Amino acid sequence: MLTRNEQKRYERQIRVFGDDGQERLKNAKVFIAGAGGLGSAISIYLAAAGIGRIRIVDHKKIALNNLNRQILHWDEDIGKKKAASAEEKLKKINPYVRVEAMSETIEENNVLELLDDFDLIVDAMDNFIPGIC
Repeated sequence: MLTRNEQKRYERQIRVFGDDGQERLKNAKVFIAGAGGLGSAISIYLAAAGIGRIRIVDHKKIALNNLNRQILHWDEDIGKKKAASAEEKLKKINPYVRVEAMSETIEENNVLELLDDFDLIVDAMDNFIPGIC
């Protein structure tokens, strides 16, 4: 059930999706592989829309040359883990969304455990892992 604050926050998209549609978004679980350029943009919009649970996984740290395209990360984040930086910002964008950051390398031996019971998988990685993708 949507709280009053959630109804107000999502008022404009509820006009399109209806209360039931917004409830479905609130109950959705999205796994995002990568917190770089693609993962940044995707995660911002999913959090703003009210996706209930977002797990973002990336093992890399932020470098200066990431900042021109990885919009979740800022100058003061250089040297931090991308997943942790993403979690911090996404929680500020929408405190109603449960964000889980994992600083792990996605590999064939852990991918099924990381994916858990998510409804949607977003591949925002900048590489191809044989056997996974």
